[in-house]
Amino acid sequence: MGSLVKVKESDVDDGPVIVTPFNFSIVETGIYRCGFLPGFPEPCYFAFIQTLNLRSIVCLCLEPFPQETIKFLQANNIRDETAKSIRKRRKRDMIDEALKVVLDERNHPILIHCRHGNHRSGIVVGCYRKLKHNWCLPCVLEEYQRLSGETARRSDMKFIENYVCETQQDAS
Repeated sequence: MGSLVKVKESDVDDGPVIVTPFNFSIVETGIYRCGFLPGFPEPCYFAFIQTLNLRSIVCLCLEPFPQETIKFLQANNIRDETAKSIRKRRKRDMIDEALKVVLDERNHPILIHCRHGNHRSGIVVGCYRKLKHNWCLPCVLEEYQRLSGETARRSDMKFIENYVCETQQDAS
């Protein structure tokens, strides 16, 4: 068995404290997902975000970024690719817009986020997995449920199941 090591305050590095966002996970190389309460990255998460070397961020929340977050993104050359339709509260349009951004590798590394990192982010990631990698539906839904936990929504899973992007519809 290992032993506990006592750490004195003077032994701790004074570097930035790195706080990991809610439900953070790596979707695949260059694509990340998470949640930020109250709906946008706050200064306590900035050091963590910097470790990802992001090119873009997709916000799936209604709350606009405060000035402090906008300045942070600009200072770190991170493009805000927030789905414009999120303000209209149209789920289909929001998912379509977010997927276009995520599927375009020029936007990578990219972070997809919503308030808790499970419902809206889960839908985008689930649809991405179906479109890009042709994951089978049970695997997509299992991931959604695992990250959503007790708050998993049947309506979200049905949306993922029935989702077909416009280019898929045109091909059929």
